[in-house]
Amino acid sequence: QSQLGGVITSGGGFSNLYTAPSWQAASIANWKATFTSTTTPYPGYNLVGRGYPDVAAMAANYPIIVNGNQSIVYGTSCSTPVMAAMISLVNAARKAQ
Repeated sequence: QSQLGGVITSGGGFSNLYTAPSWQAASIANWKATFTSTTTPYPGYNLVGRGYPDVAAMAANYPIIVNGNQSIVYGTSCSTPVMAAMISLVNAARKAQ
């Protein structure tokens, strides 16, 4: 809905199923220490589960070409394959070492 003025938000956060492993404790505590009255998450936001990252690529005003015609599109249908391609390149480079 960003093409209609909506906001594209993050997908990272904390698991509702899995507890945070001990190696994440310091990072989570450091992140929570940065909260201010205007940055504290909305009540009900889970802050205690296993943290998982948000990885992203451009998903707004994304130029594509279909049958030789260029269009501008929006959404994860564009950014997801780009992110997958980037990870594939990283994995191929690591495997080649």
